[in-house]
Amino acid sequence: MPCRITDPTGRLRPEFRAGIWPEWMWRLHDPYTIQEQIKQLIRRDSPHVNLKVAPLEPVMFSYWLISAMPFTSEQRIKMLHEDSVVVRLVCQLEHLRRKHYYGCIYCGTDIINSSNLISMSTDSPFFVNPNGNTF
Repeated sequence: MPCRITDPTGRLRPEFRAGIWPEWMWRLHDPYTIQEQIKQLIRRDSPHVNLKVAPLEPVMFSYWLISAMPFTSEQRIKMLHEDSVVVRLVCQLEHLRRKHYYGCIYCGTDIINSSNLISMSTDSPFFVNPNGNTF
């Protein structure tokens, strides 16, 4: 389980303040901070995703996110092979920061962008657009 670098008030714990690295450097590699950034993005761009069922611990959250968001099979495999929770969360964060358009694999026609997808269930990675097309 990753170590929390902050105390309950959000301040950097003493053992991390005593180091040579500035606070922003610690937060850059803190899985809890990255997890919160991902949650903020999801709340802003994908309000249909139910974060109440998301695990609180970063390792479990990263695996839950792989199953709960519309990643391609290749992206899922790449993330699942990643050993570091920090690298996995950063990869997911970068993916979520980009606007994605989903389209037909045969003709390339854009069907929907990621902000208009609606999750069909909290337990599965199936999505539907406002026209009823499933992904």
